[in-house]
Amino acid sequence: MKNKKTLNRSLSIFLVLVTLFCVFSVNVSALSQDKSITVQNPKDKMTISAASNDTLVDRYASTSTSTVNRRLKVGLTFTYTQNDKLDPNYSSDTGRVFPIYVSYAGTLLINSNATNLEKDVSITLYNDAECTSSVSYVSAPSLDGKTAKDYVQVPQAGTYYLKVGTYTNQPFSNTITLDINFFSNRNLTLQKDTTYYIGTSSSVRYYKFTLTSTKNVTFTGSSNLTFDLCNSKKKVIYDYQYINKNYDHKVSWRLSKGTYYIKVSTSYADYGYYKLKYSVTSDPTLKAKTYRAVYVGDYENVTFYKVKPTVSGYISVYFKKSDNYDYAADVRLCDSNKKALSEDQWVNAASSSGNKAVFGVKKGVTYYLRVSGLSGKSAIKYTQTYIPEKSGSSIKTAKTLSKNTTVKGTITSGSSRADFYKITLSKAQKITCTCSGNAAGIIRIAVFNSKGKQVVYDYSAIYGVGNGSKTIKTYDTFAKGTYYIKMFRYDSKSNGYYTLKWK
Repeated sequence: MKNKKTLNRSLSIFLVLVTLFCVFSVNVSALSQDKSITVQNPKDKMTISAASNDTLVDRYASTSTSTVNRRLKVGLTFTYTQNDKLDPNYSSDTGRVFPIYVSYAGTLLINSNATNLEKDVSITLYNDAECTSSVSYVSAPSLDGKTAKDYVQVPQAGTYYLKVGTYTNQPFSNTITLDINFFSNRNLTLQKDTTYYIGTSSSVRYYKFTLTSTKNVTFTGSSNLTFDLCNSKKKVIYDYQYINKNYDHKVSWRLSKGTYYIKVSTSYADYGYYKLKYSVTSDPTLKAKTYRAVYVGDYENVTFYKVKPTVSGYISVYFKKSDNYDYAADVRLCDSNKKALSEDQWVNAASSSGNKAVFGVKKGVTYYLRVSGLSGKSAIKYTQTYIPEKSGSSIKTAKTLSKNTTVKGTITSGSSRADFYKITLSKAQKITCTCSGNAAGIIRIAVFNSKGKQVVYDYSAIYGVGNGSKTIKTYDTFAKGTYYIKMFRYDSKSNGYYTLKWK
């Protein structure tokens, strides 16, 4: 009976050992001469194998906003000596080989640390267990620096072999700790604030985000990063978008409803960790006299800023002049539906004459400033100037303008209203009109006699930014009597302000 119990106990122990062996022998073909242990991430199926006398720790953490694409972190500590022969034909080739299985393409980040290092180490990732077909060399700790960090691209799903070795037949003992992170190359939904990773020169990653309506999307980063914006079919819309962490650069686009991809590639970006943060906002509102940052990702991209003047007259739009700013851009005034009320006005803060854009506006009306032509960081502001209405809207309602008196008026954007002034000649004379001002487009001038017949006109009395003053003098002498001066827009996109004096 005792022999039977002993037999049963031995059989039970044997079955347990067989079961444990089956559980812990996944993908361990390179370590067939040793008992092995395996750590596997059940979600993403990455497996690391090691010998039973090694310390293998699963440091996997579930997905979070700060580690959205970190799939597995394994801590592996092991020792090897001159007795651990990698190839029996070469007595000096010593070390260890660890199989690593991944279920899809990705990237390995390998941090290595030597707690005891008597000989230099080399680390290489191979496609085969015999270690004849290498994927990539990996930086390894050395005697003068006992830590190293490197990245290697895993081109497809399968089992790879990480060879850690030393080429010598002299006595030595090395104790190494490897922290191995795995990052997938699968499409990922972009998080609002996340640390990402890019591998070697062949690595390309796409991050998806979706907008439910037209919005402004702004990207920032904690490292220098160049990337492309793609549409839902991964066709590039804006290429070579650049974030420079040293200059607080951002990239911003105004995008319509739909799905987009951020394409990050090491073809023009450093590999390693990078932080990509983005925000989605509606069109911002500018406050008078207050600079607001502008980030435009491409010369063809646009940004809208809402303005609502508290006085009727005109607004002046400026960009900040600074060594850290791209301070020249196109500005266009639009109505509340973002329909153009002017042509683009080129504003250069470094210019003595073209350092602002001027638009005629009305109190309480919502407008939008459309900014384009930037490729980096800038800042925008506007000021508002009140101009009281001193003109009439027709010859019948024209207001009297005395000789040698200067009047200031506005041609309001989006309005076809012209300004009329009545003048009186006390004797026969030529008429001289002096105009100045600032306009988006052209402001015209004309003179009519008492019967409403046009007798003088000029197509470009005021034209563009910093036009200066212009004098219009008649060739003919006019009889004494009543005449009318008309100030009006050249076309539907002309507006601004003017000054007028006659003698």
